[in-house]
Amino acid sequence: MEALFATLNDPNALIQKDAMNSLVNLSSDEVFNHIVLEKYNILPTLVRCITVARSPFADKAASILSNMTRNELAAKKVFNDLEKHLPLLLGIYTKVK
Repeated sequence: MEALFATLNDPNALIQKDAMNSLVNLSSDEVFNHIVLEKYNILPTLVRCITVARSPFADKAASILSNMTRNELAAKKVFNDLEKHLPLLLGIYTKVK
């Protein structure tokens, strides 16, 4: 697990892409999500991927979050953990003048 998460910050974009693809697939598993949400702090990394302008992995990160919220218990955990990031996340989808 640690090795997979470490590759998210690899300088090689192809390695990062493979890591994100792996996480998209793994995040559809409830057991994986439970372990990841309890033992690893991956949500800030996903938020950063989504909110950084021109991030090549924004869609993948959003897919991972979507997969992680299929289960009600995991969805509550994700929401509670992301609550502090809501203004940032809402800011990329809304513009108030």
